[in-house]
Amino acid sequence: MDMDIKNTIESTIAGFSSYPISGSEKEAEYKAFVDAIYRLGESSSDLSQFINQYYDGELIQKENELHNYFSVVMMNQQAQEQRENSTNPALPTVQTFLEPHRMAYEEIKKYPYRKKTLEIYEKILGIANQTDDIMEAQLILEDQQFFSQLAMVGFEEMEELQKAPMDPLDEVLINNAFADPLDMRNYHKKMDQCRQKRYGGEVKLLLFAAFVIIILSYEARKRGARQWGDSTVAKANVLKMNQNLKDLKTMVPLLEKVFGKTVEELMQEQYIKTVLLGSVAMVPMGRVKKAAHPQNLLAIKEITQEEIRSDLPLEDLICRESEYYFYFDLDKNRKSVEEEYRRWANEHVKDFDFFKYNTNSGTGDSLAGYETSMGLEEKIDKMDEMARMAKNFFSW
Repeated sequence: MDMDIKNTIESTIAGFSSYPISGSEKEAEYKAFVDAIYRLGESSSDLSQFINQYYDGELIQKENELHNYFSVVMMNQQAQEQRENSTNPALPTVQTFLEPHRMAYEEIKKYPYRKKTLEIYEKILGIANQTDDIMEAQLILEDQQFFSQLAMVGFEEMEELQKAPMDPLDEVLINNAFADPLDMRNYHKKMDQCRQKRYGGEVKLLLFAAFVIIILSYEARKRGARQWGDSTVAKANVLKMNQNLKDLKTMVPLLEKVFGKTVEELMQEQYIKTVLLGSVAMVPMGRVKKAAHPQNLLAIKEITQEEIRSDLPLEDLICRESEYYFYFDLDKNRKSVEEEYRRWANEHVKDFDFFKYNTNSGTGDSLAGYETSMGLEEKIDKMDEMARMAKNFFSW
């Protein structure tokens, strides 16, 4: 199960921790509710999907219903205990009635980023200053719809927590469908807007990732073709380089038709630059990425203009002297560089609440762009395999 979903579920269940659930009439309903949200968590691919289905279905209504029921049960139990232990039976005080909410408030105070939730709990606890009548306190709780408010602001806080450390250039991740399901006036409109923007980012990602992969194979095969000392190897590379070139001559017009701009114009977009450089996230949410040498952008532009768009014969392309060298590797001292980048990435994001309070958000393994420690033959074989996959994508 996704860790963010698990934390959200545990936070929801923690809100019931002070209630007298065991032995109550709705104990079975509570257990079924818990089972249902865990099943939903297991079937959800990410937190956004989980939240949307949670609020679109009956689970949010069941949560509110159970909160109201167990609050009354607890109030009655406390009243009964006071009658049994006192010669002057009396109802529990409003403060006693609100005690479970005070305990939840104290627990949530450990997470300062949940300011909106804390404000609502402060309003709930403030009911003790409005009335001494416990029944009136219960009516205020229901009339103000505090539990629905808690659900709504919890969603907002989770959205803010996750979006803050995201890469603002990532047109796919930043447009994940965050929308408050309880705001029915704007929910579907915002969801549609998010989907359209995310789809546009996904199309750019898939098409340009395929494009750069075949350029990589083309460049690698060109270098292999220059191994004049081994005619067999050189001939094999010439044949595959020629196929790559044919594919690229098909792809460039397709890209320009899809996006209504030249490839050179599209390459000015920051998001497409990150795709062409094969950037890989160094930390969750992608705020910091490691990528290939930026000169590769100039090399790709040169290859597009001087080779893909040209009518030069293949032998001239093989011998053509490039102005901009295409870098496959960032640094030969890969391990030390990787460690240095990882330390810098962790330092760069440490102040985001997502990393302060999410203990499972450590940096993952990464491989910058198309960086590899392979030898030339292994390298171009790998590029060729990736190019076949990319060509299949364009054919589809």
